[in-house]
Amino acid sequence: MSMHKDCRHYHRRTVKNGEKVESCSLDVAPDAPLSCPSRCLYFEKRKLDTSGFTFGSLGPQQDDEPSFDDADSQAVLEALRETLADVEDEVLSDERERRKAASREKKRSKRRRRK
Repeated sequence: MSMHKDCRHYHRRTVKNGEKVESCSLDVAPDAPLSCPSRCLYFEKRKLDTSGFTFGSLGPQQDDEPSFDDADSQAVLEALRETLADVEDEVLSDERERRKAASREKKRSKRRRRK
């Protein structure tokens, strides 16, 4: 039997001289690169098909961006921006208060140690 090409541990690469090398990343194929055991205990079906993979994408590029030309979509986006700005202000305010409280507590503990 040949190498299980649909196993997640199967690797194929090309070396400098152009030769293609097949291997098992777990090194459990005793006859590698010729074959895997017929009922390999470590066989796991590849969950993602990497054929056609190019750097930075896992599939064909989609140039169709959704367009937000209508007024309703723009209004929703504007409301979302305002909500995010309000939440950001609230979170920053809470963080400032937390840091002030921690600073006060640190000063109190230093005073207690001095006494």
